[in-house]
Amino acid sequence: MLSPSCKTGQFPEQMSEVASTRVEQAIEFLKSHELRVNQRNICKIVGLNVVKLKSYPKVKAILTKSTEENQQRKVRRSSVREEDLFAAAEIVAQQLLEENQQLTQQTISEKMGMPLTTLYYYPKVISFIRQLVAEKRQQMISTRFQKREEDLVIKVMDAIQQLQQAKMPLSVSAITRIVLLDARSLMRYPRVKAILEPIARAFFREDSTD
Repeated sequence: MLSPSCKTGQFPEQMSEVASTRVEQAIEFLKSHELRVNQRNICKIVGLNVVKLKSYPKVKAILTKSTEENQQRKVRRSSVREEDLFAAAEIVAQQLLEENQQLTQQTISEKMGMPLTTLYYYPKVISFIRQLVAEKRQQMISTRFQKREEDLVIKVMDAIQQLQQAKMPLSVSAITRIVLLDARSLMRYPRVKAILEPIARAFFREDSTD
């Protein structure tokens, strides 16, 4: 620490060099002991408050440089951390898919062992997770739609067969009564629509000729 006379502000001109040296030594001490290099810790070691230290241009320049370097280190650490988390998110997502488990932001973060709120600090990671979940949701919706469409195609074909075997008029309304779905709902499915539209046209042609 500097002498008491330094603390009271009674610094001779040469004390600027002394303060600069002490600040540099404090920074090296913090680095060597893997402690946080910030102005608060530097001031504790030197024994002067930051206002007093910054009253010396050379010391102010050292502190400014130290702060900038500290910020750069934080950015580098954050970048490395984000890449690590991104890789972890990819692995976890694949594991969930292989295990046929639900794929959501929450399940991914839980399997990573991290709170979801923490992952929001890493834009690349949370963006990947959101996109993956959205794609999976869309895939699930598409799969359900295709399965439902396949089921309805079978039901419609069965209904047509029933009507033909019973020698009853073949119409969309007759089919809907058998499958228990209205025409509008059935027409939402392209493959079903492709079956029903020709039947509807043929029915109307027959009806118009009568």
